[in-house]
Amino acid sequence: MVYEEIGDDITYFLKLCKLAKKEGIGIESVVKILQLVDEDNYIGLSSFEKGCKWRRDEIHELDMQIEKSKNHLQSVNDEITSAKALLNSYHMLCQHKKQEAENLNKDISCNK
Repeated sequence: MVYEEIGDDITYFLKLCKLAKKEGIGIESVVKILQLVDEDNYIGLSSFEKGCKWRRDEIHELDMQIEKSKNHLQSVNDEITSAKALLNSYHMLCQHKKQEAENLNKDISCNK
């Protein structure tokens, strides 16, 4: 009766039975696995694959945001480095001007 129902696909059925027996999987577990593969099952493999794709897309989007943030951080660090150099330049200029002012004050004091 099973052979009439399965026909030439009996080899696949036998292979499934041998594999299940080898792995120690019972009939109920095989049925559950087959239900998961059924695309019409709302919790089936198809839904799982869609969920995985959605998660991979989400991870890709997060990776892109991380890369964008790294680039922005590098840009900010470059601006900080540039600002520090400019500040140092202004500080040195102020020191130079302060020294000039002190020298002028000494000249004025000496000329009195």
